[in-house]
Amino acid sequence: MPERAIDVYEPYQGSIDWRKVASADVRHVLIKLSNGSSAASTTGDRYVIGARAAGLRVGGYAYALGGKPESEADALADELLRLNALDDAPALDYESDRLPYDEPSARQWIVAFFSRLSRRIPALTQVLLYSSGSQLTRINAGTITMPGLRILIWDAEYGPNDGIDHDVRYYHGPVAVHQYTSAGRIAGIDRNVDLDVVFTDISAQTKPRATKGIDLMERYHAKAIPSDGSVHILLPGGDQSAVIVRPGSQPVWLSAIYAWGDNNVGVGGNPVSPGAVMKIDKTRKFILTGALYADFAYSSNSDFIIDAVG
Repeated sequence: MPERAIDVYEPYQGSIDWRKVASADVRHVLIKLSNGSSAASTTGDRYVIGARAAGLRVGGYAYALGGKPESEADALADELLRLNALDDAPALDYESDRLPYDEPSARQWIVAFFSRLSRRIPALTQVLLYSSGSQLTRINAGTITMPGLRILIWDAEYGPNDGIDHDVRYYHGPVAVHQYTSAGRIAGIDRNVDLDVVFTDISAQTKPRATKGIDLMERYHAKAIPSDGSVHILLPGGDQSAVIVRPGSQPVWLSAIYAWGDNNVGVGGNPVSPGAVMKIDKTRKFILTGALYADFAYSSNSDFIIDAVG
């Protein structure tokens, strides 16, 4: 059964009464989190906290500006992970006239963006691609495919843009989300708001994470820091989620590993007793079952490597 959604950005929608929004049968909120290669000038913190407190599903989107796709994906990934805004699939807003226009270049840019986003957030299985129906048709958006990642279409088609849900007319492929007006009005928001209909499951993750096999997800080159060093590590979240520490010419002195899984729940347990440090002078593996990210606190007089695996 279709569900209601809104997509918002605080400078446009201002203060929102999220409980009233939820009472209007809205189930999904997609929040602008990045602008090109930077976080959005007004961050999504207040909206994410408020929407989630009202029981709404939260996702985030990037407003693309045609820079390096990997850098723009990093900007979105940083905010998604910082805010844990990953109930719904993250979205790429592909509408700026600064983006590649011809079909081959546009498709290449989109694939590069989602490839980087998937690498930063390995648990993703679905993403959303937003644009107008004419643009989606011109680049044959429905035929863009990637291994292990489903690209769902978010089609912006308004008709007379009168706040009423008019049928999709221009894009003829499968549509997961239809943005049908930018002049919507809804309880809890005093200004116009984009209104959407969600036709299918748009969860960021739609299948269990793998529990077999060990794959290198990311390699981190930690710098020599004599005291109070820290590395933020992204992990796949499966049963084999782990970090492997590979010391350099000098030992690594580990003071803590704090790991979190879904919904910011702590997992794994800190392997170091409070107030103590652990000497690591040879390769050592720490299993962090279910962890999606971890903070590795250390000191060392030489550079070293941390492998995130799962």
